[in-house]
Amino acid sequence: MATKLLTFVIFLAGVLPAADAAIDIGKVLGEHREFSLFSSLLSSTGVARATNSREAVTVLAPNNTAVVAALRGVPRGADTRALLSDVLSLHVILEYIDADKLELLAEGRSGDGTRVTTLLQANGKAQGRYAGFVHISVGEEEYDRITFTSGAIGSPWNATFEKAIAQLPPSVSVLQVSGFIFPPGVIPPQPRARQTSMPPAPSPAPGPMAHPPRQPLLPAPAPAPPRPTPATPNLTNTPPPSGNVIPIPIPSVDGGMNATLPSAAGHRVASSWGVAGLLFGLVVCLIWSL
Repeated sequence: MATKLLTFVIFLAGVLPAADAAIDIGKVLGEHREFSLFSSLLSSTGVARATNSREAVTVLAPNNTAVVAALRGVPRGADTRALLSDVLSLHVILEYIDADKLELLAEGRSGDGTRVTTLLQANGKAQGRYAGFVHISVGEEEYDRITFTSGAIGSPWNATFEKAIAQLPPSVSVLQVSGFIFPPGVIPPQPRARQTSMPPAPSPAPGPMAHPPRQPLLPAPAPAPPRPTPATPNLTNTPPPSGNVIPIPIPSVDGGMNATLPSAAGHRVASSWGVAGLLFGLVVCLIWSL
């Protein structure tokens, strides 16, 4: 009897369809690289695990560009992680919503939209009335855009619907939104102030040392003394210096001695007159002997 019952159970297991697998939001988002940062935040804050425990969810996911724009420069720490956990929980709606149903919810019964419950409300962390709800409505300025805001009264809308990313009825729906949604009283993470002062510039690396001037193998010869410039002969009528003149008597027309010549010329004149005087004396002697 027991054997027949076990055989019947195995037969039913093979014939009947298997039950729906559990939600794996990380696997769904993993098929779309543009949502890798958002998926990483869900895993690191524990929101992904809480999402996977639900029967039906709609995840409002900003892409990588929107995540970087919102969280660039935000310091890491326990406070930041707790804040991001609450904000991400507000992006997990606890029902399946596809694109068609989204339009109906945005119109609502009276045209002012619909509030839907999120994971933030379910885990008891929402503070204030409707803080754990998301309000889906048509934008006040852009009537063709569907907006998502915190359900608390007075909250400005923070994100708009972009497109449907994944539709896995009746359990998982992923809708792309333009940015994060923050509930009232939750201050968005502020980026860390950038350092405006520039770090000191590094000192330049020492360049190659210049080679000292080479010394000559032999000392340079001393410069030759300048040659004396020869004196230009005095061709004017100015008499030469007295030290170079020897007065020589020259007979003038009237028999006087009134002329002088330079020493070299005087020697020649004196020699001529000596010869003439000798000849004159010889002539006189011959005359007297006759």
